[in-house]
Amino acid sequence: MKKINLLALGVSIALGLSACTPPETKEESAPSVIEVATPLTSGIDLTAIDNTVRIQDDLFRHVNGTWLKTTEIPSDKSGYGVFNVLYDDTQENLKTLIQNAAKSTAEKGSNPQKLGDMYNSYMDVELANTLGLTPLQPILDDINAIENMEQLSKMFGELYVLGVAGPFGYYNTPDAKNPTIEALYLYQSGLTLPDRDYYSKEDEKFVNFRAATQAYMADVLAKTGHSS
Repeated sequence: MKKINLLALGVSIALGLSACTPPETKEESAPSVIEVATPLTSGIDLTAIDNTVRIQDDLFRHVNGTWLKTTEIPSDKSGYGVFNVLYDDTQENLKTLIQNAAKSTAEKGSNPQKLGDMYNSYMDVELANTLGLTPLQPILDDINAIENMEQLSKMFGELYVLGVAGPFGYYNTPDAKNPTIEALYLYQSGLTLPDRDYYSKEDEKFVNFRAATQAYMADVLAKTGHSS
């Protein structure tokens, strides 16, 4: 009886010790490290920031101070900012693309060939001077023949298709009060000069702008057969 009890005690102790032994674990491999060849840089241009102005004192001057101090507004623009720079850079890139197409011998029917031919025809000053207003004469005759509002409206539509702006323009965009729908917006076109100051102020530069505009319009009208 005692032997059985001793045997049972030994078995129970062995089981208890085995339960206390932690299970074997597989050694986890260290995560792989991705090596970057060059350090990452921010895509935000911070060169316009003026660190001499605290952001909590004047946010605008802090963010744009250096730009304001170092950037001169071009003489042909009333304002200048980063978006103007992007636009000017894009125009230069487009010019390079078009001029390269004009110089190339691209496959007939390809976009570079059509683009290059169009540019070359536009730059053919001698042919343009020879033709004069002949290509525009049918349109000018239609304009001179207008007698009522219906014909005038029709002419505006035809010119708009050709890329000639009329007294009104339009565009579509999400509705200002209900962004779930698209709305058609109409707006009044400009009057050639940028804004009211060019027509009303008596500063020398505005007077010169008005005089130059009048001379230009008289010259254009004279070329189409109208007396000034």
